[in-house]
Amino acid sequence: MGSAMPNGLAPIVRVDRILVGRPIKVLAFMMSLGHLFFIMIAIASSSWIVSDSTCSGLWEECWTRNNVSDCTYRPANTGYSAACGVLMLSAALISGIAATSYACGMLTKDSNKKAVIYTFTIGLQGVSALVESVALIAFPISHMREISERRAPQTAAQWDIGWAYYIGWVSVLSVIVAMVMLFLDMNSEELVYRERVTRCDEVDDNASE
Repeated sequence: MGSAMPNGLAPIVRVDRILVGRPIKVLAFMMSLGHLFFIMIAIASSSWIVSDSTCSGLWEECWTRNNVSDCTYRPANTGYSAACGVLMLSAALISGIAATSYACGMLTKDSNKKAVIYTFTIGLQGVSALVESVALIAFPISHMREISERRAPQTAAQWDIGWAYYIGWVSVLSVIVAMVMLFLDMNSEELVYRERVTRCDEVDDNASE
C-alpha cells in the first residue's frame, strides 16, 4: 500500500474544522454595529426638529436668544416625546441583543445552531427596524400638531427636519441592509474541512513534549 509509512505503520489522518468568516456576513455584522452607533447618536441629539433659533429632540428643547444658548427638558405633558424616546431606546436595546446574537452565530462551529441563531438575529433586526420606524414617523407628526395647537398655525411652517432625524433613518436603512444580507447568505457554508496527515514519529515527539 502506498499509504504506509517507512517504519511500516499507517499514518494518522485527522480532519480539522476551520471556521471561515464570509465577507458578506462580516459586512452585515459591521452594518449591524453601524445601526447601533447611528441610533444612539439620534437618541442623544436635540436636533430632530429645528427652526431659526430653536431645536427639539426626544428629551429636551434648546434655543438661542441674544447669542446665549440654553436647553431644558421637554415638558412632562408631551407624552408623544416620551413614547418615541422609549421606542427608540427599545430599538437600540433590541439592536444590541441582535448584534450579540450575530457575533455568537459567527463564532459557533455547529451548523444547526448557526441557522437557529441567524434566524433569531434576523427576527430581532426586523423588530428593531419596525419599532424605530414607528418612532421616526410619529415624532415629527405629533410635534407639528403640538406647535399648531399651542401657537399660530403658520408657525409650524417655519420648522424643519434636523440632521439627527435623518441619522435615525440612516440607522434604519443600515439594519435593513444588514438583515437582507444575512438572510441571503444565511445558509452558506462557513466551515472548511481539511485533512491533515500526521506521521507516527511526530505524534510520539508531541506526546513526549
